[in-house]
Amino acid sequence: MIPIKQKSTGKVLHTVPSSSLEDADLRAADLFWADLRGADLTHANLERVDLGYSLLGDSILGYTCLRGANLQGADMRGSILSRSELNDADLRKADLRDAVLLEADLSGADLRGADLTGADLSGAHLDGIHVDNTTRGLSHLGLGQLEVEPAQGCRVAA
Repeated sequence: MIPIKQKSTGKVLHTVPSSSLEDADLRAADLFWADLRGADLTHANLERVDLGYSLLGDSILGYTCLRGANLQGADMRGSILSRSELNDADLRKADLRDAVLLEADLSGADLRGADLTGADLSGAHLDGIHVDNTTRGLSHLGLGQLEVEPAQGCRVAA
């Protein structure tokens, strides 16, 4: 059994009934403010999970399903997210500095206010991502023209 604890209080938010978080099914779990630093969540199902403001630095999230997940304000510095499914994820104000997102699917993800400085986005799918003037670390990608959507920031033109 692996307890997932809240970062500030130590309260157990969820208990995984196995000896590993790899392949864990945590769909739609409420893990707000969780401390998962350095965790190996390879192939885990985190679809629609709430990981808002969680600590995920140096975690391994390769091949992980994070479709529609709330990762707003999450600290994901140095995390490995290669080939992860992050489509339609809320990554507003997330710290993704030095993260590895090789071939990750970020289609439709909200990256307003996120910091991707030093992140490796080689081969990542970026169709329809939401960005604005507070999104950092994307200038080197040559994303082309941004379509301004006043109510929602900007979207990358497909």
